[in-house]
Amino acid sequence: MKERPIIFNGEMVRVIQEGRKTQTRRIIKPQFAWEVSDLSIRKSDDGLWRAYIHDDPCVTPYWKCPYEVDMTLWVREAWWDLGWMENGKWNGRINGHTCGPKYVATCPDPYEDNETMGIPSLRPRPMPWRATTLIKSTWRKRPPKSMPRWASRTNLLVKNVRAERLQDISEADCLAEGIKRDDIGFNDVWYDYESQRFECPRTPKNSFHSLWDSIYKKRGDGWDVNPWCFVISFEII
Repeated sequence: MKERPIIFNGEMVRVIQEGRKTQTRRIIKPQFAWEVSDLSIRKSDDGLWRAYIHDDPCVTPYWKCPYEVDMTLWVREAWWDLGWMENGKWNGRINGHTCGPKYVATCPDPYEDNETMGIPSLRPRPMPWRATTLIKSTWRKRPPKSMPRWASRTNLLVKNVRAERLQDISEADCLAEGIKRDDIGFNDVWYDYESQRFECPRTPKNSFHSLWDSIYKKRGDGWDVNPWCFVISFEII
């Protein structure tokens, strides 16, 4: 079975583990620049993703989608690595260690973790990263890209892959993206990820709009750009 890594931020990791997120969107690069009617992007018989206009495939451009049905995706997330600093060089030792890795999404501060602090020989402490003297048994916060396969705690099975414009998302897919809602009597109040509070009136699409912009707007791929995306549906293994 093929497998590849996929990165999620802490918020998305939590909703995946809660079972509320079963879908994600990844921007297709490069974008298809033409604005024509009856345009779609779908997988052709040769395994490549091509643009179709009135059901006629364009010769170019075409894309190779990194995600396939039945592929295993192992989640990369921000994590804590246990090890030591010596002569300005980090030496990670958490692989195979009885203490195990920790994850920023569910453990914001490993120095206050009772399980770890209960092990006398592994009392971690903050440290200056320019230190040249030997500093043992401490935690280092690592970005998602640095996470190796063995440290991943979440595996996903790809169930479906398709391509669509961002703003074509349905209300059901907004829910599958893991947006938050607060049931107050007869009305559902949906979370605004930019203001970071529940607001009313609000719709699932409004909420997903704010979620997308909170991640991608500063990168130039916000909601108003309406990029083409690969839509990946998955389930937790």
